[in-house]
Amino acid sequence: MIVDECHRGSAADDAARRKVLEYFGSATQIGLTATPKETKDVSNIEYFGDPIYTYSLRQGIADGFLAPYKVVRIGLDKDLDGWRPEDGQRDKYGQLIEDREYNDRDFDRNLILEQRTEVVAEKVTEFLKSTDRFSKTIVFCENIEHAERMRQAMVNANPDLAAANSKYVMRITGDNEEGKAQLDNFIDPESVYPVIAVTSRLMSTGVDAQTCKLIVLDRRINSMTECKQIIYVNNVPVAVVTERVQYIDESGKLITESLKDYSRRNVCAAFASLDDFLTAWNHADRKAAILDELAAKGVFLDELAAEVGHDYDAFDLICHVAFDQPPLTRRSGRRK
Repeated sequence: MIVDECHRGSAADDAARRKVLEYFGSATQIGLTATPKETKDVSNIEYFGDPIYTYSLRQGIADGFLAPYKVVRIGLDKDLDGWRPEDGQRDKYGQLIEDREYNDRDFDRNLILEQRTEVVAEKVTEFLKSTDRFSKTIVFCENIEHAERMRQAMVNANPDLAAANSKYVMRITGDNEEGKAQLDNFIDPESVYPVIAVTSRLMSTGVDAQTCKLIVLDRRINSMTECKQIIYVNNVPVAVVTERVQYIDESGKLITESLKDYSRRNVCAAFASLDDFLTAWNHADRKAAILDELAAKGVFLDELAAEVGHDYDAFDLICHVAFDQPPLTRRSGRRK
């Protein structure tokens, strides 16, 4: 028996799928998953045993099957600090808002801050404008209603391209036949439209979007709570207060320290001192071989150059970041 997505039903003792597997316990059962679960309540290993084969994220990227990525974390003030209504405050329909502290567990479930959706759409648009506005993009929302609000917010944030083609932004959810009909076009590398697909859960698994460049998570991915009663509030300002870019290391885990500190540590692990690095550099037949070695250890020279300064060559960039040498620009005339 082949059990795909085995982290779902089969990993929990009380799951319905587990009962089916136990019924066919005499069969050889092979579980497949890209997201194994190991918690006190759910365990793939407890049922299937230790993995007989693993294929890491990093290896998948190196082999060309998966795309390298970086994570941009955006912190909104109301998400980080919460929000509490003023005494006697009412929503846009005149209903009295319950006086309590609301946080990101509430937003777009039982409380809607309309300006929050607008800020997210504007931030996504800002990113696309700085890269490529025709980069295929998936925006994951809390639910279908949230997805529709986000679709409209993305249209409002991109009035020129949305007016030029109505398929520039589309909601692709289970209840939307027009959107679902465009799913094949979204994942087709030869099709320009749709560009931005706004969804909730329809596209969370099993969609091979090879040309997708941006994935936006505007939802809590560790909670499946569904709320029926929703408050709308349209006069609460929301602002971006933090923005952080993170990369993945050679094991496929997010780098939590600064890119500069992480790079320094990896360079120093390969070369104990500046003299060691200079000796290796000056005796290398191919300077690119040293750069390739550092790249394999997780030294992101392009990203590091963007953070430190674009006008430094690789040699001076490494000397500056790892060994605190004053960087010389290409215009200084020194080349190594």
